[in-house]
Amino acid sequence: MAEHPAVGGGDQQAIWKYFQNEGTHSFKEAEGRLRHLIGYLRRGQMVLNIGVGSGRLEELALAAGVNVHSLDPDAASIQRLRERLNLGERARVGWGQSNPFLEASFDFVIASEVLEHLSDADLEGTVMECARVLKPGGKLMGTVPAREDLEESLVVCPECEHRFHRWGHQRSFTPDTLRAVLGKHLKVVRVVERPMIPWINRNWQGKLAGCFKMLLYYLGIRVINSSLLFIAARP
Repeated sequence: MAEHPAVGGGDQQAIWKYFQNEGTHSFKEAEGRLRHLIGYLRRGQMVLNIGVGSGRLEELALAAGVNVHSLDPDAASIQRLRERLNLGERARVGWGQSNPFLEASFDFVIASEVLEHLSDADLEGTVMECARVLKPGGKLMGTVPAREDLEESLVVCPECEHRFHRWGHQRSFTPDTLRAVLGKHLKVVRVVERPMIPWINRNWQGKLAGCFKMLLYYLGIRVINSSLLFIAARP
């Protein structure tokens, strides 16, 4: 689990605030992984999404009849969900490691592209809190980038020369390191490395390239820029 020390908590919040409000177009590539995760959910289930991004997962969940709740540190993002999707108090401002929801409340907690942003202490606390708010047998589910080379996405501020990851990532996961993190507080059900293709946003050339990536995946050949899909259950 490679760690990147260059991005602190304050910088993290500034990055999240920008992409979740002014830069929501950047979440277009998330469509594939979000639709894949929604496929595990069933109508009427209680689901908590940690890290709301553009709010697209909430839209898909509501369309599927899921009783979705949201948690994010950015107040503007939460207010937008409350107004646009009529979530009210089901959308709350807060952090994964200090979850305001009640114990044993949810069938699923979703954390898609969240864990890679967290420090050691916040990662441990977030997984522990996810376990707390899950019902017995409930599942934590999500994705992280697979084997990301953090150095490839480093950028430098032209004014202060501060170096940081362009998306605010602080760590890189392999299947083994992710299992180790989840296994401290939950029973790991599945960790699989796979492409997540946003088919709906692809033209015919993009769909053809996506089919080739999926063929490689089914043949057991590793595909670059894949995700680690994880599912872990509260005993």
